[in-house]
Amino acid sequence: MNLRNLAIYIDEIRKAKKITREDFLFEVVSLRQFKRYLYGDSEIPFNIVISLTRRLDIEPLNLLYDFEQEIKKETKTINTLFYHVANYDFDMVEELLKAINKDSFLSERNEVYYKYTLITYDYFKKRNSGVQTASLYASLIDYPEILKYSVIDSVDMFVLSNLIGFVSKEEQAVIVEKIKSLIDDESKVIAGNIDYTYPRLITRLGKYYGMNKMFNEVIDVCEKGINNSMESKNLYCLEYFYYYIALAHFRLDNFELRDKYIFLTYSTVNARNDNAMFKKFNSLIENDFDIKYDRFMNEYNIKHFF
Repeated sequence: MNLRNLAIYIDEIRKAKKITREDFLFEVVSLRQFKRYLYGDSEIPFNIVISLTRRLDIEPLNLLYDFEQEIKKETKTINTLFYHVANYDFDMVEELLKAINKDSFLSERNEVYYKYTLITYDYFKKRNSGVQTASLYASLIDYPEILKYSVIDSVDMFVLSNLIGFVSKEEQAVIVEKIKSLIDDESKVIAGNIDYTYPRLITRLGKYYGMNKMFNEVIDVCEKGINNSMESKNLYCLEYFYYYIALAHFRLDNFELRDKYIFLTYSTVNARNDNAMFKKFNSLIENDFDIKYDRFMNEYNIKHFF
């Protein structure tokens, strides 16, 4: 837990209750020391947290619970922002950016996640080159030093995985091996945003294997992602798993399986009821497989369900 952000959260509640800082801090802690907590120069002790929380007429455990819930809401908002960035829904991205207070995050991890999302957005909008984007990603996670860590935060893992598309083949291989070793041993991953990070890591590996013509590895890793999705009932990135498997079977001349996974990709995308996502995947599939959505879906349904 970030105690500086907890101090800020307590102070925000104090403001909402219209209590002056002088009355709030009286006989608990000096104003100078409290400002040190707010600026992160000193960590607020839990006995001070308890005293100030009770002055707000809130039970300490309830405040801590509410604080964690607010962090989860913050994470969900940034997840939504990234989702629209990834699907090139830039009008929605601009709307969400207006609603996010970029100067005050409850979680430092969420701040890193937000900065990563903006870097990605600027790259998609062609505001930064690939070299600039790689440098910005690396600066967020202390790359390449991060490769020496035995335990990595889930957000840092995700940023690390995105460097794969911007570094040399030698560096790509090192990053891939690091990611594989971490996702195979969950004890080495500091959870946080892992429900969203894990599926994205699988998609990064799938894309890497595909670009290097390692099609059986694409199928293996994406099937692992599918199995995890079904077991955890977390369907995030499921359409990517199906799409990459379809591409792999296509390259291996397994056309029956190719069609099966194209159908599953379209079915999953349609279930999202997201027009921007449909446009993205429809464009990818039509270009990759030289098919048209209506004709393909009709023929597949007739062949397999009628």
